[in-house]
Amino acid sequence: MGKKDTLLELFYRLVEVQAPSGFEEPMMRAFIDEIGPFVDEVHGTPRGNVIATQKGTDPKAPKVALVAHLDQIGFIVFNIDTTGFVRFRKLGGSVTRAIQGQHLQRSHG
Repeated sequence: MGKKDTLLELFYRLVEVQAPSGFEEPMMRAFIDEIGPFVDEVHGTPRGNVIATQKGTDPKAPKVALVAHLDQIGFIVFNIDTTGFVRFRKLGGSVTRAIQGQHLQRSHG
C-alpha cells in the first residue's frame, strides 16, 4: 500500500467522524489519535483547537503551521411536515447558498 492509499484511508476515517459545529470533541480525539504517532507533542485546547508539534533538528529551518477546521457543517431538523418536507436550522457558519442542492447524511449520533 502506497502513501496515497494511506492518506485516502485517513481521509475516510476522519470524514466519517460525526463532529458538527459546536460538537467538535469527537473529531479532536480522532485527530489527536491519528496525528500522535507522527509528532513529538500533541494536545487539545479548551477552545477546540488541536496543537501538534514536530521538533526539527536544524535551528535555522523555517517553522511551518498547518491550519484547518476540524468541525463539519451541520443541521438540526426541527420539523417534518405532513407532506414530507424537512425543516432544519444550520449549525455554525455554513453559507446558505452553498447548501442548496447538497446531499445531506443522517447522523448516527
